[in-house]
Amino acid sequence: MSAWIVARMLGDAFNPDRDAVTMRNIFLLGFILFQLTSTAYTLQTGQMDYMKIVYLDEPGMVFTLMALAFLILFMFFYSKGILAIRLATRQTVPHAASVGGLFAAAIGCVVVGLVFRYVLTQVPILGVLTAQMSVGALSAACGLVMWAWARDARNFMLLVSALAVVLFCCGILLSEAWSRREITTLFLATIWAGYWSRWRYGARAQLVTRGLSIGAVGFMVVLFLSASRTATTERFSLTDYLNKFAAVSPDRLQEAALGIANGQFAGANSLWVIENYPSNFNYTPFHSLIYYATNPIPRVIYPGKPDPLGTRMIKEAGVSKVAGEFSFGPGIIGHITTDFPYVSLPLYAFLLALAFRFMDDRCRWWFNDPFIVVPIGCAATQVLAFSRGELGLFAFQATSSILGAWLAIKIAARWFWYDDSASYQDDPDAAHGDEGGESASDPEGEPRDLGANLAGSGA
Repeated sequence: MSAWIVARMLGDAFNPDRDAVTMRNIFLLGFILFQLTSTAYTLQTGQMDYMKIVYLDEPGMVFTLMALAFLILFMFFYSKGILAIRLATRQTVPHAASVGGLFAAAIGCVVVGLVFRYVLTQVPILGVLTAQMSVGALSAACGLVMWAWARDARNFMLLVSALAVVLFCCGILLSEAWSRREITTLFLATIWAGYWSRWRYGARAQLVTRGLSIGAVGFMVVLFLSASRTATTERFSLTDYLNKFAAVSPDRLQEAALGIANGQFAGANSLWVIENYPSNFNYTPFHSLIYYATNPIPRVIYPGKPDPLGTRMIKEAGVSKVAGEFSFGPGIIGHITTDFPYVSLPLYAFLLALAFRFMDDRCRWWFNDPFIVVPIGCAATQVLAFSRGELGLFAFQATSSILGAWLAIKIAARWFWYDDSASYQDDPDAAHGDEGGESASDPEGEPRDLGANLAGSGA
């Protein structure tokens, strides 16, 4: 399965008629890392983390069948684009901005992000939402400056200015951080913006090189952040983190790298769930959907709010000596198993395919509008982590990141953008393709067909 997915993704990466950086591919990359290779690692070596599996053979077989069924259904629903195409192509007013306008809008997004992060988080109930919205706003700022620089990559002053914004936002997200996903959100949003702004139209070898270069920087930050984490919930300032990074030992770096490579044992956790549900614990139908809908509600108001599956597993497995905010990544197959798999497997495959097809087609349709494309990219890290779990939490955070980026742009960018409808009306077939296709116009005005019509773009 991993080889088949990788082959498809490489085909997208090196085929100029297909989009390489899409939410579908980001999700599939996470599925490989956190489910397929992670499970294969445990099945091959017998190594596990906290969750101890008594018999590997039967859970391994069930996992393989469930993963295969999920992938087939997911790819089928994505290729059909049921409902997603109509939603993605609904009429809107496209906007664009000058380079100066994009930078001004980015600075405005930083200000909005700071208000979300340090002011509105003090408001009861609302603070749960604005904390994650701040990540979207700050990542949107980085996406906007990348959009501007990618259009004129030889401009040294643009590069320096963009780096200044990115480094400032990195410092804000690292300060008082406990989760690694916040800083990863920033780097993936930057890659997303660079791709849709310019790299999409160039040589695919350069696209891979640029994406891997930015990704490598992000990986190193995440690696050092992982190696410097402790078993407590204590949060550190940026200065504290820099000191901790400098003091990280090679052994800790190796341990952190292994943890990333084996998908944080999300595959083993999925096997544990399969072994124990429903034989030892009852199904909790639609738990992920319910947790997604109730996530921002404080338990003071809703005492019956469900616990995350990853937290529940700590109690069910009798695990001790972990931090108060610690939870396991059950894996998406683990979530499907506890949520009554006979219904949740096809349902979740459909809902995720619908969501990702909508995001991808929305970007394909309004490819020249950074104020539509950039907010969508702010969900990329959460989409990557869906396959690790907590599914309901990450879905809520993805929604919050997009909402935060969209609100920040609406507040900060409205003074700097202009109506860009003419760039789509000049040659609507080149812009959208037949019936909303994947094709697009080169940013410098040269129409370039990127593929088949929208209805067939998932093939």
